[in-house]
Parts: sequence; structure tokens; C-alpha cells
Amino acid sequence: MAATTITRQQPVQCRDGCHRGSSDSGRRRDRGGVRPADASAVANGRAVGSRSLARLVSAESTVVLVARSGGKIVGTSSLVMCPIPSGLRARVEDVVVDDSARGQGVGAALIEEAKTRATAAGARTLDLTSRASRTAANRLYERLGFQVRESRVYRFAPTD
Repeated sequence: MAATTITRQQPVQCRDGCHRGSSDSGRRRDRGGVRPADASAVANGRAVGSRSLARLVSAESTVVLVARSGGKIVGTSSLVMCPIPSGLRARVEDVVVDDSARGQGVGAALIEEAKTRATAAGARTLDLTSRASRTAANRLYERLGFQVRESRVYRFAPTD
């Protein structure tokens, strides 16, 4: 497996008003580099545009983790943390690994980084959801210490 570097995506404002990522060497206050030209992310089967990505990376509650191997982006995930009355809660969202990098530890590296950051921030728990049909991903999550919860997930979707 090639070395995988996990960095945090952080926006910077450029002169024309767009948001662009900036890179550094991955130190504690690290930043990754997803530029608008790279903004071909997919969420729930839909393409996500550069404005949505800019909003995501600039959200105070969200840490976008980017995995690179050989200078190429091979995976990403989001760590969302928010305080609630019972303490700081954390959640992993949208773990995505490029097909060419599957089985090389990229997903595990993203999850481990999210666990490290959530723990360092004082989160009481770190949750994630995964469809039952994603057997390989579910095996990975269990191998990394996540336990299946008996719970129901409810969703409200406002209509336009």
C-alpha cells in the first residue's frame, strides 16, 4: 500500500470570491487542497458543486478529512461535532474511497483519524450509519471498534 496522508480541508478566500483549499505538510493544524477543479464529489448519488463544497469545508462544526496517496485524492469523509446538553457528540458522514484505492486501508485511515480527532475534542461518542448491504464497510467499522446500536433512525424531509 502506498502511503496515505490524511489532512483536514480548510477553505481560504481568494480574490475573485471563490473558496479554494490550501495545503501544508499535515501538521496538527493541517489543511488539504481540494480546488474547484477537483470538486467532483458525490453525495447520495448526486454530484456536489463547488459552492456546496465551500459551504461544507467552512462549517465550524465539520472537519472534512481528505486521504491522498501519491499526491492523488483517494478518499474523503466528514467528521461532524456538535455540543448538546449531554455533551459533545460526533458523527462520521460520507466515507468515500476511490475504487482504485479500495482494500488498501484508506477507509480505515479516515475512520481512525476521525476517532482521534473526536476523542481529542472530548466527544462522548462517535456515531456513523451504514446500510446493511455495505457488508465490507460494516465489517471495517466493527473491526475498528464500532458496535451496532439498537435504534431507529427517523428522518423528516420538508417538501417545497
